[in-house]
Amino acid sequence: MGAFSVVAHGGSIEENPPARLRALTHEMRQLDIEDPAFLLEAAALGEELEAVLATPDVLRETAVEIAQVARQWECSSVVGASSAGDRLAASVVTVDGALQLLVQSSKPNRVLVVDTVLVTGFNLRSSAELARSLGATFVVGCVVTAAVAQSVDGLDDIIVMER
Repeated sequence: MGAFSVVAHGGSIEENPPARLRALTHEMRQLDIEDPAFLLEAAALGEELEAVLATPDVLRETAVEIAQVARQWECSSVVGASSAGDRLAASVVTVDGALQLLVQSSKPNRVLVVDTVLVTGFNLRSSAELARSLGATFVVGCVVTAAVAQSVDGLDDIIVMER
């Protein structure tokens, strides 16, 4: 159960993908957890976020930022917490050849778990458990945005890359 950190950026217009990404992260933060439609709204925004992250320039920029987080936390391995997280993790390894994808045969020490959005923390927690079962002694999560600020069991910290 770790701390909760935010990396801030800025902006929002809908015409181009980087601006749409910023707008989506803002919309995600505005969701009301008490609203009965919270999970549906978060899922819809998450799907749109994944579509924006499929844009090559946005994906590369995001992967470079996540790689910087991995270096900051001295992580040697990266793992996705969902299918979208897997794509992000693969992109991070592509832009930073010093990082490796976490696989069953890995002997990790410090692992970065990546995903697009933090809503319930379930996917991050499951991936952290996997990393620890493979021997990781330090596991940090990194998400593009979060619908709620929360710690997640199994993670030493969470980084939210708010734009």
